Amino acid sequence: IAAILFGAGYGTVMPCLQTWTVQKVSEAKSGAANATFLSSFDIGVGISAFTLGLLAEWISLEMIFRVVSISFLLVALFVYKDAKRTRKNNHM
Repeated sequence: IAAILFGAGYGTVMPCLQTWTVQKVSEAKSGAANATFLSSFDIGVGISAFTLGLLAEWISLEMIFRVVSISFLLVALFVYKDAKRTRKNNHM
């Protein structure tokens, strides 16, 4: 069940974030934006796995899940505020 949920979430979120990233730049820069997004995502996954693995030696897995959850909520808030600002600017 976990693999199905992970796959469904990943398969939904990645295209949405990729589209959001490419829409933020001009058409001429869309290739660079796409490459930057994918590279940043891969680097982020690698760095976070390494960092959280080191952190797990000092704090519990429960605390790591809390830290990651709070990070997710902060990113979701950023995306929400950006979407709200973009909608407001498009209606002017």
